Amino acid sequence: MQNEVTFGVVQHETLYGDIEGNIRRALDMVDDAVSRGSEIVCLSYYWFVGHSDGIRSPSLEEKIAKLRNKVQNGEIRSEQMHRQILLDFAQPIPDGMAWSLVADKAREHGIYIIAGSGPERQGDSIYHSVAVFDDKGNLVGKHRKSILWDREAIYVTPGNDWEVFDLGLCKIATPICSEGQYVPEITRLLALKGAEVLVVPNGVHLPREMLFAIPVTRAIETQSYYVMIGQSPIGFRFPQIPRYTSCIVSPIRHLNPVLATGQEGPSLLVETLDIGRIRKERELKAPIIGDYSVHNAVNDMVLGEYSYPMLTQHLLNSDRGPELLEKYYNQMSNSMRRSETISV
Repeated sequence: MQNEVTFGVVQHETLYGDIEGNIRRALDMVDDAVSRGSEIVCLSYYWFVGHSDGIRSPSLEEKIAKLRNKVQNGEIRSEQMHRQILLDFAQPIPDGMAWSLVADKAREHGIYIIAGSGPERQGDSIYHSVAVFDDKGNLVGKHRKSILWDREAIYVTPGNDWEVFDLGLCKIATPICSEGQYVPEITRLLALKGAEVLVVPNGVHLPREMLFAIPVTRAIETQSYYVMIGQSPIGFRFPQIPRYTSCIVSPIRHLNPVLATGQEGPSLLVETLDIGRIRKERELKAPIIGDYSVHNAVNDMVLGEYSYPMLTQHLLNSDRGPELLEKYYNQMSNSMRRSETISV
């Protein structure tokens, strides 16, 4: 594996429901990322659908109007209306148009593309998924979101795996939004499974001060790079909230761990990550603190026995660490899921 890998983060403009336009805008920025040396390019949360916090496309407005009439006439329930909209957007992986165009682009440039997230359709089931394509355009694998947020649990079927993908250049994991932000057990488990870079499509718009605190925390406690990808909804309906939704965070740099951030509107972030440093520190079994590592005994005194970095290291030293943490988290995630989804 290489010691250094260049990541590109595509934060493109999206119009909610404009599938072809969103795909075009995203893939144009992939070309730009490649021209700046990116070897792995990451796409955003609901990259080909768009964010519901933005304005809707005319075709989507027309579809919603027809479905609302059905709700008013008692033909369908409101929950079924929302699920039908999502079902129309969802595409199978890897053969759906959006996913296959990404595969073609990866093959064209000889790069890896982390396409996600987006709605995946399998039969009548909808999953919220990330697809990973290699430099030949082949599907490396996909991650289906397990921790479904709020009403998402009504329409979407949860996944049940925590995958780490070996791309040859580095090992990545792709927790989606809340999975990679609000539940540290997930990111810790993925690090225990070997993830060196956490790639997190993000659908939450938060003030800058709040937004970056979580990636920095997750990066330091897992000794992993943290790449968060947002999008720029056209006609964003909450102008009082800054849309800084993309960033690249290092676990190594103490004074300034945030290497790059997105701005208002479309943004392309390109950074070279020192993956070799991560591997070296993990081999030493010494958590990174600032710009240096220390022996476990010293770290115990500095951070305390139950700090996240130390707990991760204790689990790494245990043959049953990954097994125990995965068992614990599966129990917790099962308790958070709805018992069934709504059928159309």
